Amino acid sequence: MPARRSSGLPDDFYALWLGRTMSHTCALWADGDTLEDAQIRRIDHHAAQAAAGGAARVLDIGCGWGATLERLVRVHGVGHAVGLTLDQRQAARAQQRAARCEVRLEGWADHRPDARYDAILCTGAFEHIAGLELSREEKVACYRAFFTRCRSWLRPGGRLCLETVAQGYPPDGPQAARDAMLMALTLFPGAQPPGLAEIHEAGSGILTCVRVRNDHEDYARTCRCWLARLLAARARAVALVGDETTADHERYLRASVRLFEQGHASLLRLTFRR
Repeated sequence: MPARRSSGLPDDFYALWLGRTMSHTCALWADGDTLEDAQIRRIDHHAAQAAAGGAARVLDIGCGWGATLERLVRVHGVGHAVGLTLDQRQAARAQQRAARCEVRLEGWADHRPDARYDAILCTGAFEHIAGLELSREEKVACYRAFFTRCRSWLRPGGRLCLETVAQGYPPDGPQAARDAMLMALTLFPGAQPPGLAEIHEAGSGILTCVRVRNDHEDYARTCRCWLARLLAARARAVALVGDETTADHERYLRASVRLFEQGHASLLRLTFRR
C-alpha cells in the first residue's frame, strides 16, 4: 500500500494549526521550543541520523509539503533531494520550496530511482503500508517488501531513518479504546500502525537497526500544540471547512493527546544501515 493520500481539505486549513513548516508529524521538543523550533529540530535529527549532511542524493518518502526537502538542500548541503507524495497540491507546493529538489507524484512501490541514494527518510508514511484487513504475517511481508526496496536503493553504508506511529500498550478501558478507534479512523483509514516487533522481524537480514527511540510524549505535546492553535483559529477553520470537520479534528487531537500520554500509542524513530 502506498503512502497516505490527502484528506482533500484545503491547505489553508492545515496551515492554521500545523505551523509554518506545514509538518504533519511529531515534533522533537526541547525546553523553550516553539512548534517551528521543534519541527526543525526533528528534521535536523533525521538528517544527522541519516548522515545526510553534504550527501549527493537523499530520498524523502511521504514528503508532504516539502519542509524536509527544503531544509536538506538549503541547510544540510544535499546535492539532490527527491520527494515522494500522492497528493498533487503537496507536490506542487513542495516543488516550489527549493532548487535541487525533485518531487514525484508516486508511492514507494512505484518508485524507480535513476541512481542510488546516500540516505532515505520516511516520516509519517510507514503506518500506511499494511492494510487493516491483513494478518500479522501479511503485515510483516509488506514491511519486508518495503525494507527490501529501500536496501536496493541505498548505496553500501547508506542509512534509512524511519519515523512512525506504532502500537503501544493495549487500551485499558472504554475511553482509551474509543480514542484508539477515533485516531485510527482519522489518521489511518484502511491501514494500521505497526508494532515494534513486526518492524524488527521485517527488517531482519535486510538492514541493520542501529538506533531506536520512543518519543510518544513528544507526540502528545505536538498534538496539544496543534489543538491549541486550532482552537485559537476556530472561526477561520469553520469558515474554511465547516463546523463538523473542525470539531472532528478537535476530537481526534484530544484523543491523540490521551493515547500518546498514556503510552497506548508510540512514536518510534528508528535508524537502519545497509
